[in-house]
Amino acid sequence: MSLYPHSRERIKEVIVNKYQNAVVPKRLDCIDLVSAAKSTAIRRSVAGHILWMLEEVGTMPEEKSGKAGRWMGWIYACLETWGFITNIDSRDMARVDAHNHND
Repeated sequence: MSLYPHSRERIKEVIVNKYQNAVVPKRLDCIDLVSAAKSTAIRRSVAGHILWMLEEVGTMPEEKSGKAGRWMGWIYACLETWGFITNIDSRDMARVDAHNHND
């Protein structure tokens, strides 16, 4: 069972809708979130990193759920800071994943 399937799909949709497929998954070694908040080009690059992170979360084993949760929290926070989603959106996505995981 993959971790956070609902959130991962929903966040991918948000990024693709925002950037019209102009973002490719790519790991970044250094991320400047202050600059990303001000620069569309840097934000697009960080969005690619987020897509990469979502792919990684999807392959993490159950015993890495703590790490996956930290990564998802960072992703939710980035998207909220940029105004792509609200905190209510983040909570709703996480709630669906938690509910489905406990079924």
